[in-house]
Amino acid sequence: PIDLVGTIGLGSSRLDLGGLWLRRVDLEAGTGEHTIEFDEPLRSPLESFRVDKSVGELDVRSLGNASPLETRITQTVGELTVDLSGAWANDGRVSVGNRIGEATVLSPDRAHLTVERASVGVGERLVRSSAPGELPEDAPTVTLVISGQVGEITVR
Repeated sequence: PIDLVGTIGLGSSRLDLGGLWLRRVDLEAGTGEHTIEFDEPLRSPLESFRVDKSVGELDVRSLGNASPLETRITQTVGELTVDLSGAWANDGRVSVGNRIGEATVLSPDRAHLTVERASVGVGERLVRSSAPGELPEDAPTVTLVISGQVGEITVR
């Protein structure tokens, strides 16, 4: 398995990591519009997934296909979207932080979601409970902690 560690510079990027054999992903992303997606399940679940982004837009898609045990996604200013859909193979803990701007988390479709904390200093908070339909009791559970300082956080 590969440890993917690196820096994505200014501008825009699109990384599709689906189907790879990764152990961990640890990325710094510069100003701009960046997309990281897992269009198909990884060969084995990630131990950790971390992205620190400065300014702009960050879109993480189908994170469930990576099934990370620990996730930490932070952004300083801008719009952040984290899509937890996909084939979760195990329980996971997801921490999302956006200092200034909008942060949206889309609930998993094949795992239970527990929102441990959803807080914003100044702004709006919207947490909708949306059950993905009938899931077996032993389906994986994703625990979410999401926070913002100024702006809006949404979980749907």
